[in-house]
Amino acid sequence: MSASDSFQIDDFFAGRKSYGDNQFRVLSNVESTGESSLVFAESTFYLETALANSCVSVILLTEDLLQQCAAQIKQTDKSFVVLKSPKYEFWKLHNLLVEKQLIGIKPEGHLGSNCRIHPS
Repeated sequence: MSASDSFQIDDFFAGRKSYGDNQFRVLSNVESTGESSLVFAESTFYLETALANSCVSVILLTEDLLQQCAAQIKQTDKSFVVLKSPKYEFWKLHNLLVEKQLIGIKPEGHLGSNCRIHPS
């Protein structure tokens, strides 16, 4: 995937309260190993895990969590989008990107060497 395959957070969360302008390339969980991941956190445990993960570039979180962890958030270069329901918005974005075929697995057809297709 090239740098041009990155997504801008403003393309999907325009008009929402956000901090930073990082791009993301994949949607994942807070323990992601995918470079430039967008994740959601709805508790301090998951937020702290995301903050410590160098693969995470964008975090969706609630206003309460933003206020509760403000000191830690100020010490990072990650971007944040403040939402009422981060998990819902994450899956909504996931479904949109899949629908537009911007993310997802494209299965390749394969027939095993010992396979026979029934003539019916």
